[in-house]
Amino acid sequence: ALNFANAAKGPGGRGYVVGGKLATSGDTITAGSLRLWLFTAAPTMVGDANEYGLLTTEREECIGYLDFTLEVEGTTAGNAAIAFNHSVRIPFVCPTTDADLYGVLVAEAAFVPTSAQTFFIELSMECN
Repeated sequence: ALNFANAAKGPGGRGYVVGGKLATSGDTITAGSLRLWLFTAAPTMVGDANEYGLLTTEREECIGYLDFTLEVEGTTAGNAAIAFNHSVRIPFVCPTTDADLYGVLVAEAAFVPTSAQTFFIELSMECN
């Protein structure tokens, strides 16, 4: 699972996820529709290339998701694909044991990553 450390001001902290940015090193995007599921506790992971499904035991920790559609600007080889989503306002309350949020990035369509492709995810938050 992805770890977004210190998402809140401290353990038990609260706030809102108000947006996000997803970028990848791959510039060959045939189906760049991805969803970032967000949790207040580390979720159970499935193996790479397996279908993801939200477990009923993780309903309470799931706070929502952000959808991203990756696009490549320009035609120069080596361009990064990037997407923004600033149309959310997802409330969260961290557990009393930590101030982190967790995520699972899931391809929503047939998506074939390039060899050694990397992803960069940044969340925008308002903390109370």
